[in-house]
Amino acid sequence: MKTVQRKQLQELWQQRVNNWQQSGLSQTEWCKQHQLNIHQLSYWKRKLSQQPESKIIPLAVVTQKPDKLPTTLVIHINNIQVEATPEQAAILIHALQANS
Repeated sequence: MKTVQRKQLQELWQQRVNNWQQSGLSQTEWCKQHQLNIHQLSYWKRKLSQQPESKIIPLAVVTQKPDKLPTTLVIHINNIQVEATPEQAAILIHALQANS
């Protein structure tokens, strides 16, 4: 199956899963009304829920006094702390942008 066809099929089933969830019906009843196999709905519901979601994480910017520039950048994300030199931070930011 071509990538375009796979993407279209995935989008179709994402729409179907969303429609089922918004309907308030059981999977069985919704599938009967739409003449779909309940096993296909269950499969796609599971498959689509396993995909990584893009998440935006807000960052707090703390400014330093102008008379003292930091030699290390410290980033706190949830329970993770990342420390990097300005050069390392630039490489990290560039890599993150390339992967988004």
